Order: sequence, then C-alpha cells, then structure tokens
Amino acid sequence: MSKILIVVAVVILAVACRTYRTPAIRRLGSVGILVASFLGAYFISGSIAIGVGGVLFWFLLPWFEILTRIREMRLPMERTLDDRMAPSSHLFPELDDLTEEAEEAGFEQLSDCGWNWDETDQFVRFLWWEEDRTQAAFFFTEQEGINFYHTALVTRTIDGRHLLTWDYPFSYTLQLPDGMEINRIEPGEGPGSFARLVEAHTAVVETTGCPVEDRFQVSADDLGRLMREDMRRQIEHNLDTGIIKSAGEGTVRYTTKGYFFLWFQIVRDMVRLG
Repeated sequence: MSKILIVVAVVILAVACRTYRTPAIRRLGSVGILVASFLGAYFISGSIAIGVGGVLFWFLLPWFEILTRIREMRLPMERTLDDRMAPSSHLFPELDDLTEEAEEAGFEQLSDCGWNWDETDQFVRFLWWEEDRTQAAFFFTEQEGINFYHTALVTRTIDGRHLLTWDYPFSYTLQLPDGMEINRIEPGEGPGSFARLVEAHTAVVETTGCPVEDRFQVSADDLGRLMREDMRRQIEHNLDTGIIKSAGEGTVRYTTKGYFFLWFQIVRDMVRLG
C-alpha cells in the first residue's frame, strides 16, 4: 500500500506542477510523470529494466500514431489558396484583436483566404508592413476536431532568402531547404503578443544585415503564388532528401526515413513543451 501511495503522491505533485505557467516548473511536472512511470513499473515487477521500460514507453508512444494515421496520410504537392470569409468570433475570437494590434504597428490587411485538404482546414489572414517590407499572417487551423492558431512574420530578400518568425506550437514536419530559416518563439497570450513577435523578427532580420531596399516587396496578388512556390520548394527538397516520396495523383507520403524524422520532431516537442 505504501508503494501505491508513493506513486500516487508523485503523480499528484507532477499534475500540480503542470498547472503552472512557468516553463521550468511545468518541465518538473513532466519529469514527475516519468518518475511515477518508473516507480510504478518497478514496484510491480521488481525489475529496474522494466522500470526503465516504463519511462521509455512515453518516448515510443508516438510510433503508434506514425504507424497508423501518418503512414496512411497523403499530402498535396500543391496548395491552392481560395478567397474565404473569416471564421466566426466563436471559433477564432482572437482574430479581431490580433488584426487591430497589427494595424496599430503599421501593418495593412491584404486578404483573407484558406485551403482544405483531407481532415485539415486552414484559414489565413495576410497583412503587409510597407515600411519594413514584412508580411504577417494569422493562421487558424481546424484538424481532426482540434482548433489552434498561430502567427507568422516573413521577410523575403531579393537574393532568395526566406526569413520566418512564428509562434507555431510544434516543430516543423518537413526539412527546410537552403535559404529558408525558421525562428520559433514561445506562443504569447493577450495584448502585446504580436508586438513581441515583431520585435523578435526584426532582431533576426537585422542580424542578416539586409537593408530594406534588398527585401522583396509583396502585393496582394503575389501572396498565393509565393505561398505555392514556398511549398513547392520544400516538397522538392524533401523529395530529394528522402523524407517523402511521390504517392501518385499529385500527392506525397512520408518514407521510413521520414517516420524517424517525425518521431524525432515529436520527441523534441515532448521535451521542449514538457
């Protein structure tokens, strides 16, 4: 009975730590879950090896989704953006506040569009900051009953570089080709989150030493074309590296090498978001 109480106490402490917003305390909660898994497996079996197996279970768990859902998943080689109405305030209540904050920072709204594929539906609002030649985009994604949003800032240079700063909550699921760089920051909440993203992006762009006149200027008519070109460039790079392969009918799928790449990305998220 005392062993059960020890495991329960560790679980309760871990869950309590997970309720904190402080990253260090949240990660301590994740460590507590691993400790509870080790103790539970060890107390039941009396074997340290099985206790370690209880910890490794969490890191092997992503393979269930990889070998079931992702193995059957097909991705489009081309994404076509269509004009679209913004989601209701019930679905995406943050959109108006984000747009207002962006406009106050000097951005101008360009267009609302989106795309749909299989069980994923994504809305995008594009904005443009002429003074800094920076594009902003608010993404709202509906995927298998889960909704989330993120913000991206993009600066393109005339020599082909693509500098992206975003608060996408997960690691990227494709390898990036040369010239495309992602700077991910932790998602913010409430007023000031967009300004924090702009500050981080501006700092990244300034480190390149690229003057404003060497940055690519974007119009509303360019957005769909540029997004298709970006996606095509990534697809071609990942085909070349063996992360994905053609699946016919204009689609691609992950290879065995791609499964391990995804598993590494998921485990990295587990550690980072822990």
